[in-house]
Amino acid sequence: MYTELLFVSKLFKPIFVDKGVRPIQHLRSTGCAAEVVATQKVTELQEGVFTSEIHVTPQHITHTHPVNARIWAAYAENRKTNNPEVIGMVCQFLDAGTAFRQLFKFVTYSSGKPVTFKDVRNLIQSIQSDLRKESMKIRVQNLLDEFVADEPGNVARICGNGASLATCVAFQTAGMRKLFSLFPEVVLVDSTHKTNDLWYKLFSFMVTDAFGKDQFAQRSFVDQETDANMSLAVETFQENNPEWTQVEVIMVDKDLTEIGVLEKIFPKARVLLCRFHVFKWFRQIKTDARFDLSRDVQNELLLRVRQMVYAKSASRYEETRNDLFQLLNDEYKKKCSHLVSMETTDGNGTDPFVEYFQANWESCTARWVEYTRSDNPHLGNHTNNCIESGWSKMKPDINVNTPLDQCIEVVLTLQMFKEKDFERQTNEFVNNFELMVLYHAIGETIHA
Repeated sequence: MYTELLFVSKLFKPIFVDKGVRPIQHLRSTGCAAEVVATQKVTELQEGVFTSEIHVTPQHITHTHPVNARIWAAYAENRKTNNPEVIGMVCQFLDAGTAFRQLFKFVTYSSGKPVTFKDVRNLIQSIQSDLRKESMKIRVQNLLDEFVADEPGNVARICGNGASLATCVAFQTAGMRKLFSLFPEVVLVDSTHKTNDLWYKLFSFMVTDAFGKDQFAQRSFVDQETDANMSLAVETFQENNPEWTQVEVIMVDKDLTEIGVLEKIFPKARVLLCRFHVFKWFRQIKTDARFDLSRDVQNELLLRVRQMVYAKSASRYEETRNDLFQLLNDEYKKKCSHLVSMETTDGNGTDPFVEYFQANWESCTARWVEYTRSDNPHLGNHTNNCIESGWSKMKPDINVNTPLDQCIEVVLTLQMFKEKDFERQTNEFVNNFELMVLYHAIGETIHA
């Protein structure tokens, strides 16, 4: 039985995925075959009392390279300073503006590790990053507190896990809530990225007003598009808008996370796919190497997909789909005909794209084919392009270098202008209506 294990070799070679970024040049695999495999065995001595042992199974202790203290110190994790007292003192030195060489000497003597200039620079950058996040957290909290106090009806919520700034930051103006209460039947949902320096994604809800124009109903910043974060944003929306039960249609792109969360939290609403994103998805997938489609077949595929999307009846959809399947299967058999034995996924010459379509699109035609959704009150909304249009007006003022609090300020400022424009349109309509009623009354008086 072993109570302590010491590993002194890098036993694996990192797997690099090409992302267009040059890999680190000063690290390389040693190719050493030495390894120790340890297994923990837990035994129950009596009810509720356990003991554990570490057993070493296969092991190879012969190294193909020198093993000494110098090589051990060459690994960055062995030089890394984790002492909270040392890190706390470095924070104080940074606040005081201490020179880098003095910081380097302090870390070297205090940690007792053979740190390098690069190690200390990394430590400083890590501390400064944490300080920026903490400062940002305070600024965002103050901004939203001021926003909520500015007007009755404004609401905001910050949800965090304690380890970062927040996982979800959601907010609504009083005007947003009023618009949703008036027009809750159709909600458009989408997200965008590259809006702030923390890489939070902007997740938005939108409704259609009485003038046929689309208005934002909630804005949320999420650090990742996970089920948990999406649920937080949607649940916040429900808490602040009791009219959410009147939502009948939700328009989304083909994001499975969004669809799953929305169908769970809005069980009575119909989730539809944005036509633009359907076409976009097929334009991307048609060139996938898995399908090996020729240029002519790709063009024919897009034409048939468009016909299926706009199909007015089930028979028209099925006819177009069957024609597409026949075309793909015929082309697939031609490609395989020169082989001695044709290898296919199911042994009958089915094209891989046909199987992909049946598995991913055939089961959800109610979301993207015209005849299946014509009876829904979608108010003429078949895409989320109006949200994209709203983002295009916002993107010139924000980018990946914009601090999160400034990004929120820009979003709130643009929302204020949009609400003022809606108020102006409403007043013009009311005034014109009153004038029309007055003219009608005068005309009746004259002809009386």
